[in-house]
Amino acid sequence: MRRLAGVAAIIAAVVDATYYGFVSHQDGHDPLGWRVAFVATFIALLAITAALSTRASATTWRPALLALSAIGLLSMGFIGIFSIGLPLLIAGALAFVALIFRWPHPGSRQASSKRALVGCWPWPSSWEDLRQPSTPLDVRPMASRRVADRAS
Repeated sequence: MRRLAGVAAIIAAVVDATYYGFVSHQDGHDPLGWRVAFVATFIALLAITAALSTRASATTWRPALLALSAIGLLSMGFIGIFSIGLPLLIAGALAFVALIFRWPHPGSRQASSKRALVGCWPWPSSWEDLRQPSTPLDVRPMASRRVADRAS
């Protein structure tokens, strides 16, 4: 799925160069001053983060880089929907899909450590668990569950 992130980086870079090329050569006074420079720099930063996530050495940073580029590209695409937004939305969606496929599968060691961080225990072990009704979640602390299990 690193290819999706690479395509997102290329789309963002092309949109950034096109945007800066068109807007910087327009006549007139920009009432917001540094708006064009900020938008162009921000999109370039998002393209760089998407490109960095494609490197083989970025395995530990890849989810963070993909999340940053996906969130930034999707929000910039939403804000600029009437001018440069559609290609940015497409690039953000590609980065988001790459992020989803990068996320570890349930049951792996990496997934269990992330579950502990997020507090989403117990995590469904498969898609079937999500579709079928399950038993009610036992929200008691682990120590009280052990005591109740010993008593019964």
